[in-house]
Amino acid sequence: MEIKEIPTLEQKQAFWAEQLPNFESKYWLPSHFEFLAFDMDQGNYVIKEYLDPSFEDDATEIFHRVNTGWAMWKKAIKFTEKQATPEGFVLELEKGRFVQYELIDLLTRSLNSSKVLKTNTNWVHVVRMLNVGSTVAHRICEKLGVDPESTKFEAKELSHD
Repeated sequence: MEIKEIPTLEQKQAFWAEQLPNFESKYWLPSHFEFLAFDMDQGNYVIKEYLDPSFEDDATEIFHRVNTGWAMWKKAIKFTEKQATPEGFVLELEKGRFVQYELIDLLTRSLNSSKVLKTNTNWVHVVRMLNVGSTVAHRICEKLGVDPESTKFEAKELSHD
């Protein structure tokens, strides 16, 4: 069984503050917010105080509708975050399906296929392709498992530090 960390009120409030403008801008009936205010302690919308009594029934219906939408919005955001591509990977749509590539492997293949001048050393090629300095180019070559001084762009077995 997976044990989940329970977020603090401050963490929840930060999430709500980030997501509220997005939710409200996408909500299909913006006039509903005239009847409601967001309560940062409860994490939901409440009916505004001193509302004209003639709007009470409408406000109650709007209260339920907006809070249901807000709950669905939060669930969708959390689900999307869980489905996110791990750091260091890239997603590509290939033949109707998503394929996940490791970023380092993708960079290695790209640099290898773009090396047309076989007389340049690898670090010079990296400098020109990525617009970086020589020290950074050497480190990139080393990270990719490629000899910076060689003219052949071949990756050895990578160590994923």
